[in-house]
Amino acid sequence: MVVAFVFLLQVGRRPDALFNPQFWAEDGYVFFKDQLLLGLSHSLLLEYAGYLHFVPRMVAAFASWFPVARAPFLYNLAATAIEALALSLFALPAYRYVMRPDYLRVAVCIVAACVFSAPEVISNLTDAQWFLALGALVLLFYPVPERLAGSLRFQFLTGGIGLVVVCTSPQTLILLPFVLWKLYPFAWRRSAGPLLVLAGMFIQGAVALTVSPAGAAGVTKPLLQTAAITLMAPAYRCILGDFVGDLGAMGMAARATPALNVSAAFVFVVWLIWLFRATSGLARWSVAVVVYCLFASIAIVAARRPYGGAFDFSGPWTEWEAGRYTLLGSTLIVYLVALTLERALGRYGAHLPTVCLLGVFSYGAMDHYRAPACAEMDWPKQARQIETWINGNAIGGIAGGVTLKLNPAPGPLLYLPARLRAATPQSPWEGCLVRGQGVIRKSAAVFWIEEGQAHPVTEDWIRQRGLLWTDDVRAVPQYRLDAIPKAP
Repeated sequence: MVVAFVFLLQVGRRPDALFNPQFWAEDGYVFFKDQLLLGLSHSLLLEYAGYLHFVPRMVAAFASWFPVARAPFLYNLAATAIEALALSLFALPAYRYVMRPDYLRVAVCIVAACVFSAPEVISNLTDAQWFLALGALVLLFYPVPERLAGSLRFQFLTGGIGLVVVCTSPQTLILLPFVLWKLYPFAWRRSAGPLLVLAGMFIQGAVALTVSPAGAAGVTKPLLQTAAITLMAPAYRCILGDFVGDLGAMGMAARATPALNVSAAFVFVVWLIWLFRATSGLARWSVAVVVYCLFASIAIVAARRPYGGAFDFSGPWTEWEAGRYTLLGSTLIVYLVALTLERALGRYGAHLPTVCLLGVFSYGAMDHYRAPACAEMDWPKQARQIETWINGNAIGGIAGGVTLKLNPAPGPLLYLPARLRAATPQSPWEGCLVRGQGVIRKSAAVFWIEEGQAHPVTEDWIRQRGLLWTDDVRAVPQYRLDAIPKAP
């Protein structure tokens, strides 16, 4: 019931996602395009923006079995379902060990679904990773029944799901200490699941450390500046934003002085210390875990992304963007406030803390709830253009490139590459620009296929023939490109 209600809440935040579905950014020009050109087997391990994206690529592969016109709807439906599930997990009775009143836990889920200020993440696969990080955190502390804990089938199932989640959301790397804790004491039948999750963390971490994220090449972030961002973001983007809405938080940030910031930090620390001392047992340790995840989730992003509006708390309101980076922090603040109300008002019954929680976050929820609808890009017409391109390429005929605008407006572009010569059975990429694609990344060298031979080309050569650098270049599995004879 809670999952269904939260699903409806998410649909209400951006109803056009399901009733007028269109591609959002990377949903179209990365996941849909890579699935169309490469298929799941050659795109699953392909990094984008410095990390892997298993879940969006698997959904794209599933959606490829349906007509192109249905693709945005299926992408958005899957994303909304992921959001609803991740935001509802805490309502399960198993979590009474950290917050006993069922009403209060349900209220936490409802408030968390409404209060975060990140309209760009709602109902799109590109940003499902931020909700997967929340779901992973909640599930990691699910008390597994003893009869299932020793089952290898259960361990492989949960570990496999965990591996897929970790290889989608790099933010889950902050959970490494708790995954290692799950391995102690080590027993194969109980540790197979955490070992699979650990393997996923190793894969995702290796990719993140060896590949520079888009737009961040060469960016060196001073440790002190990263630490300042990590401390300030929860105050303005999570706490104040959740309580008084973005405009109120922005106004306070613009008028803040160093003395005020220090005073606010002092009050925040005193609150957390009081809450830690007011709780006991596992609830007490949950406070420590949540505080660690609150700051670590922001630090891992601040350390890997270039600075800009996402972390500029002194600039004009138009500069406050990328609320997805603090989405996990916003939901964790809701938990801490709910736990505070339970400890302070619990003696008056379970209903009073619940009502107070809803009241405390009511203004922030109303301010953040509705997300602007996507710009109309006439997806049915775009789908027909894509179908025409697919049919032309299926028979290897000469075909021009297709350029389509995507959301968010004014829009990134989805470009399907041109073919200037008809394919032959001996040369399936005849008349195409191609580059090799390895397991993780694409090669830089580009070739023109003519008469069954691969001719190395330059950017100037491509422009002189009216083609577009990168947009008209198709990624081809490296082993297939290596099999094409090179021109003398």
